[in-house]
Amino acid sequence: MARQLSECLDAACDSSMPRRKPSRRGSPCYWWNDQIAQLRKACLRARRCSQRARRRPDFEDRLEDLRAAKRALKRAIKAKDNWSLTSQLIIGIQRDLRRCERERRERSDA
Repeated sequence: MARQLSECLDAACDSSMPRRKPSRRGSPCYWWNDQIAQLRKACLRARRCSQRARRRPDFEDRLEDLRAAKRALKRAIKAKDNWSLTSQLIIGIQRDLRRCERERRERSDA
């Protein structure tokens, strides 16, 4: 009796509600690394601490810790992003130089 009821409930739930699908999260951001992950953890920890300390005397200290953690995280992301853009620019320039050199050689051979 209980098994039949359970099977009926399972069938009703299956027909009326979709099953949870696996998330379609893509690959992580190209600038993400372990250092940024650690800084993000520290930032979230500082935010939770500052929220808990709202009506306490050490609220200003916790708020300053949060600001410092956010600054450090933003700087790390910006530095990594700038480094990635710079390296991509250098790779692109090198590729263009090789192509120009090849074209120049082909013109001189012809």
